[in-house]
Amino acid sequence: MTYNTVSPQYESYLQDESRLRGSADLITFPTDAGELSEILKESSEKNQRVTFQGARTGIMGGAVPQGGIIVNLSNMNKIFQADETGTSGENNRRITVQAGATLGDVAAALRKTGLFFPVNSTEDTATLGGVYASGATGLYGLRFGEPEQYFENVKWINLRGEPRETSMGPSLLWGGGGRDGAAAELTLRLAVLPKAVWGVVYFFSSDTKLTNFASRLKSWRGQGPNAKEDLYCAEYFDYGALLLLKSDKNTPEFSADARSAIYTELRGDNEDKLEESLNAHLDLFLECGGQEDDTWAENGESGVSRFRGLRHKITELIGSAVIPGCIRAERSFHGPEDKFREYLAALRRQLDETGGIQGAVYGHLLQNHLQAALLPEDAAGAAAARALLKQWPEVLK
Repeated sequence: MTYNTVSPQYESYLQDESRLRGSADLITFPTDAGELSEILKESSEKNQRVTFQGARTGIMGGAVPQGGIIVNLSNMNKIFQADETGTSGENNRRITVQAGATLGDVAAALRKTGLFFPVNSTEDTATLGGVYASGATGLYGLRFGEPEQYFENVKWINLRGEPRETSMGPSLLWGGGGRDGAAAELTLRLAVLPKAVWGVVYFFSSDTKLTNFASRLKSWRGQGPNAKEDLYCAEYFDYGALLLLKSDKNTPEFSADARSAIYTELRGDNEDKLEESLNAHLDLFLECGGQEDDTWAENGESGVSRFRGLRHKITELIGSAVIPGCIRAERSFHGPEDKFREYLAALRRQLDETGGIQGAVYGHLLQNHLQAALLPEDAAGAAAARALLKQWPEVLK
C-alpha cells in the first residue's frame, strides 16, 4: 500500500463541505476491500487514528480528520453488473458497487435500464459508502420510506481490518459515521423509474399559508395509493434559505414577498393522471392564499434536476456564508410526522429570538425531518448559536 504525507498537494483533503479544517499525518487511497482491510489492520496495530473519506460532500464535518491517517475511498469506485430483471421478481432488481462509487456514477450506469436507486441524495457526487455511513434520508424518503432497506447487502471492514457482511434492514452500522469501520462494497435495491415527472416550487407570503398548504397536501396524499405513490418529496425552505438562494446569481428571480417555499416532485407512468395530481396541488395552493404567478414548474428530467439542485445549493451557500473564524452551527431535527407544524413553529420562534443571528431552516417537511443552520458573525454569536441548538431538542419535546 502507498501512504502519502499530507503535503500541500493533499491539503484539500483536510476539510469537507462543512468548511471545517483538520489535520492528518498520512493519506492513502485503497482500491479494493483487500487493500482497505490491510490498511485498517496496520493502523489498528499501530494505534493510529483513522478518518474515512468519500467525496467529502458532508456538511457536518464527518470527513474532517483530527490527526492520524486519512483513508480516502474515492478510488474504490467500480460498478459491477446490474441485475435488471431480479432473480426473485421485479422488486429485487439490484446493483453492486464499491463504496467510492458516486450516486451520479450509479445513475449513469442505470440510465438505459429504466431503473434507479431510490435513496436520492441532493448531491450526485456523494459516494454510496458516505450515504450509508451518514444515514442520509435522501430526497425521496417521503415516497420510499426508510433508506436502509435499499442497501440489500454490505461488505464491511471493521477497524481491526476484519471483514463481515450485513444484510438488508436495520443495522447498527447504518448511519454509524465510520465509528467501527467502513463499507467496502454495497448491493443496492433498485426501483423502476416512472416515465413522467413534474417539479413545482410553490412560494408563500407567510409560513401560516405554507403550513396550511402542507397539511392539506398531507391529507391529499392519504386519499389513496396513487396519490401516495405520485408524490416523491415535499422540501421546505424558510425565509433565511430563500435569502441565501436569492444571493446566488444563478437562481431565477422570485417574488420579493416570498417568505417560504415548498418544492414538490410528482412522478408516474400515466401523464394524464399525473397532471390531475398537479392540478389538485395547484388548487390547494390557491385555496391557501397562493398566487399562480408565485410558482415555478418544469416537466422532464433536465428541468426538474435544476429544482432538485436547490436543496444542495442551500448547503453550499450556508458553507460559503460562514465567517472565517466562526464555527458553523447546524443541527438536524426529526419528530413525529403529524407534528411538523408544531416543530416548524417552535424552530421559527427560537430562530426569531436569536437576536439577529442569520439562519435557515430547510428539509423534508411532511416527514418532519428538518435541518437548522445558524450563521453567527462573531465569537459571541457563535457561542449563542451553539447554546441555542443544544436547547432546541428540549423546546421540541
